[in-house]
Amino acid sequence: MLLIVTNTNDPTTDFVVEKLKASNKLFRRLDTDQFLTETTHKIHFDGNYELLISDRNGPLDLSTIKSVWYRRPGLGGVVYHRR
Repeated sequence: MLLIVTNTNDPTTDFVVEKLKASNKLFRRLDTDQFLTETTHKIHFDGNYELLISDRNGPLDLSTIKSVWYRRPGLGGVVYHRR
């Protein structure tokens, strides 16, 4: 499964999500601006461990993640520093 880490104001990810849905690909979007307010977290350890994140889409077992697409969308343009 692909984990997409972004925020709610990311139209590029919105576009990619629609393409993934149309292709029936397994993915989960995690919006960082809602991480502490809209999700719950569970860590369970009894010799083995289980890491779960739950949101409006249900629980996500982090052991099922095979790839991560980490986006930090912001304003366009090039950032440079004067010397």
